[in-house]
Amino acid sequence: MGLNFCSFEKFVAGCYLGEIVRHMIVFLTEKNQLFGGNLPMSLKNPYTFPTKYICEIERDPPHLFYTTEYILREDLKIPNLKMDDLRIVRYVCSAVAHRSACLAAAGKFCIEFFSIYTNAVYNPFQLRRRSWISDAFFPR
Repeated sequence: MGLNFCSFEKFVAGCYLGEIVRHMIVFLTEKNQLFGGNLPMSLKNPYTFPTKYICEIERDPPHLFYTTEYILREDLKIPNLKMDDLRIVRYVCSAVAHRSACLAAAGKFCIEFFSIYTNAVYNPFQLRRRSWISDAFFPR
């Protein structure tokens, strides 16, 4: 798939979220902030961090990192993990998931707002509804 093809979908769709996390992990490792600056072989190839890992990592309780450690140690074969590495990976997963949800919500709002705006010409009820939505999100 091309670089500029379906770019909004790449930020929101589940099949690309794992790749976004992998890119962030690679970036942080290159900046010597993660894994002691040593990029594991398992993360050098594209699409080696499936999106399901994000969900599994976010299921951990806030102060425990059992699943995060298991995924990194057993599935991705990353030795010598520190507590900071586990915290950073969980934070990255959480940030990517939250960002995706916010982008999806913004896209849905824009589509609904535009459809209400264009349909208001034909249906006066839609105009009142549009006014209510506008007032709720953009107070005067």
